[in-house]
Amino acid sequence: MNRRDAIKNLSLTFGVTIATPTLLSILNACSNNEQEWVPDYLNRTQEYMIRHLVDIMLPKSETPGGVELNIVQFIDKMIAHTMTKKDQQLFNQGYLEFDNTFHNIYKKVSLKGTKEDYKTLLEMYFNISEEKQQLIFKQLESNVLDLEKKPKLFIYKFLTTIRYYSLLGFYTSQEIMEGQLNYNANMGYYESCVDL
Repeated sequence: MNRRDAIKNLSLTFGVTIATPTLLSILNACSNNEQEWVPDYLNRTQEYMIRHLVDIMLPKSETPGGVELNIVQFIDKMIAHTMTKKDQQLFNQGYLEFDNTFHNIYKKVSLKGTKEDYKTLLEMYFNISEEKQQLIFKQLESNVLDLEKKPKLFIYKFLTTIRYYSLLGFYTSQEIMEGQLNYNANMGYYESCVDL
């Protein structure tokens, strides 16, 4: 056998061996089958609740909606991998308060809630006066949340976290950046010392 042919075949074999797992992972990432997704952080009730809230905050219109862009998966990853333990505890406490409020108002568990139920509850918290909004956001910025005195603040922390990560995921998704915002990652190149 010719030495050059042997080296060429060896390099092709090596390239195929390396490329195969990469190609399979890319094809799996493109799959939109929700049955395959296993959350890193969220439990089943949290995932169901957040899915409805994301659908209300970012509904499908002429642009893709939040659920269609898999924002729930993005929120799950962000909570699991970027939030501190303290922030995760605040998020969980807000979820529990929101879940209790849902149960008290509708007399059913959150997993039985409809999109309209969540929309009504969300409006209850965000259709408030400008002064109340400023006061709530000022209290949230202070990072001193006392459960006994202000349990509603945990709910606002929970809802604003979902809103923040929903918007972050939406505006940084490839489909929105390239398809709607006409983002161009190639900004050209820099030339120094050019005569004006």
